[in-house]
Amino acid sequence: GVFSLTGNLLEMATGAVFSDLNPFGENNMIVTGGDFANFGLLLNIPANTTDDIFVPLGIDRYMPINLDFSDGSSGTTDSKYLLRLNIPQVGVILLEDSVPVDLIDDVENVLGMYFSVDGTDVGDGLYLDLKFRYNQQYVQVTTPYTEEDYIAARVLANNTTISKLGSTIVDEINDILTFNIQGDFAGDDFAVDGDYFAGVDGAIPNEILEYETINDTPVDNGCLNCGYDEPVPGGGAPSGAIVTVSSGHELTFNIDGVNFYRTIIEENARLVIAGTVQHKLGKVSGEGTIVLQDLSVLPSGDYSDFFGCGGGKLEFWATSDDLEVLANMPPIEGVTFIGPNQITIANSSVNICNNIIINGGATVRAANEANLNIEGNVEIINGDFDFRQGDALIKGDLIVTNNPFITFFNGFALAGNNGELTIEGNINLGGRGMNLGTVFRETHL
Repeated sequence: GVFSLTGNLLEMATGAVFSDLNPFGENNMIVTGGDFANFGLLLNIPANTTDDIFVPLGIDRYMPINLDFSDGSSGTTDSKYLLRLNIPQVGVILLEDSVPVDLIDDVENVLGMYFSVDGTDVGDGLYLDLKFRYNQQYVQVTTPYTEEDYIAARVLANNTTISKLGSTIVDEINDILTFNIQGDFAGDDFAVDGDYFAGVDGAIPNEILEYETINDTPVDNGCLNCGYDEPVPGGGAPSGAIVTVSSGHELTFNIDGVNFYRTIIEENARLVIAGTVQHKLGKVSGEGTIVLQDLSVLPSGDYSDFFGCGGGKLEFWATSDDLEVLANMPPIEGVTFIGPNQITIANSSVNICNNIIINGGATVRAANEANLNIEGNVEIINGDFDFRQGDALIKGDLIVTNNPFITFFNGFALAGNNGELTIEGNINLGGRGMNLGTVFRETHL
């Protein structure tokens, strides 16, 4: 069968191997990736192994990986290798060429997927052939190019230079990319870490550009001394770049189709998606806030380093449409809901590491079978929170704020006739009060 990780991490014990009761393939494989996180598969490799380790990975197609140490050794230390498959094409590819004379369509001439590797404690004496099998479904070329024109490339996590490794390591007959890595890497945290891919040479840039905001700015404000510390070629939005939203700044996506390779949202910074779509954020990190205005779904990206306790926060604005949000999400540091429209929390387990805040007249409704776990406070400043029939645990306080001048703007908490609500902190009751259901519902204080 297919074992889908849905963004979760699968860790294999040292010496574990994959055995096929039925032949590995598209109906018998491990699928990495998820909607908002891709923690992948983690292998624990003993020191000095000479094994050829086979990993039956895939996405919608079967694309296994070999860590082949048989011509050498895994090195002098026990090590770990985190493997991930990703779609679509790697984010360093430019959506629009910055060089007008370059007539090649970059996106249509690279592999429509890529492989990511993160190594830990890689030691000295490493000799590794990393073998990635791709599928013909993801081979993309335009005339006059063919798959024979593909070269292999990689970009290491601590480097902005893209290493182009030539066509000899692309086996277009068997659909295999083989990257040979050898050397002494003790103390090197980035020995193998990075993204591995292939494409036509002219479609792959040589360098990843980096930009940092210098003020509040729309994303396409790339002229000299406008929105970023460096001018963007053509003056528009960065593409295939590493973009940092600096602390205290707000970067607004006012156009469709923004493509970043990495997105860093610093603490107290805000990335605002202003009702626009078809964005790719690449690998997202930081402790800032992503604001979704009249949108329920995050842009495409890998949020493994963004979500989680101590990470980034979300803010949903329902100003013109009702929204349904937080479906199948990992734990989130904090969430704010802004109205005046209705926002429904999806029917899945939701874990908030800190606070939920409701403002702007929003009516926030939990799903009838919701399971909410809120480690901090629920603060209803202006709007309603309807727990409905679901279960909720609030480890902090339930705060219903009072506005002494305009009572219409006060908060209100309510619930249905079934389910359980547990509040481990205090109830600070103001506003329009609360109505937590009938005798059939349990409320624990």
